[in-house]
Amino acid sequence: MALLKTARAEEFLELIHARLPKKTLRHSVSVAEFMASFATEAGITEEQAETAGVLHDYSKGSTGEELLEAAESYGIEVSKVQRSAPGLLHGPVAAEACRRTLGVTDPAIYDAIYWHTTGRRGLGRLGLALYVADFAEPLRERPEAEEARAILAADGFYEALRYVADRKLKHIRTKALVDPVSEDFHAWLLEEAPGNGG
Repeated sequence: MALLKTARAEEFLELIHARLPKKTLRHSVSVAEFMASFATEAGITEEQAETAGVLHDYSKGSTGEELLEAAESYGIEVSKVQRSAPGLLHGPVAAEACRRTLGVTDPAIYDAIYWHTTGRRGLGRLGLALYVADFAEPLRERPEAEEARAILAADGFYEALRYVADRKLKHIRTKALVDPVSEDFHAWLLEEAPGNGG
């Protein structure tokens, strides 16, 4: 099904095949493959790219109630915005589940999965790469995803990152509640993120 080559790829693919809807499964594999394709430029390893990519939506098939319950059981602090839109917890819950049940102990992978939806100030290179890949992987056919891929190819990873963050922020500002973490992440990218001279 996939071209993933790293040590536990087959195991992880079997796990997500059993628990994710088909569309999310295909997306997860595409994110992993896409991120691995620009891993060197992003300053991450192929194994990190494939692991974070394939597992980032590990909890995406859960209901809002299940995500809230899992967050409580894992001791994850739930914000007002997350309580109102529990789907935002799928990253934090997935990060904890991968660490606790799958033994994925690389802190960079944990952090990337945890923050892949909103980003956060100071997010590491793997998290930044996952943020881009989740938005722009090749199965995403919307014009903004195609544009992000074109920017990545022509102008490099950090230009693509800034474009993706800008598009995502404009989208979430149309919602009733805006996660302040996303606003702060965008401000950080403009001010001092890697690749920005900061």
